[in-house]
Amino acid sequence: MLRPLVLRARDVDMIDPAARGAWRDLDAKLRPFITRRVLAEADVDDVVQEVFLRMQRGLAGLRDDERFGPWVYRVARSAIA
Repeated sequence: MLRPLVLRARDVDMIDPAARGAWRDLDAKLRPFITRRVLAEADVDDVVQEVFLRMQRGLAGLRDDERFGPWVYRVARSAIA
């Protein structure tokens, strides 16, 4: 389900519409997950931004694209804590 996203998300050229679309798709999947776990709704955007920053820094180190989904949610849980 998330595999196409990891392939597109590795391209961090945000000028490219396909890369922007990949990040938007991922935001749509992560935002509800984060919203359910953050106490203050005002903090959701900050946590989402932190998740994306951590993902961009760590994406090159992801060895198995098939593990992208679990990895993303682990990054999100870590950013919430």
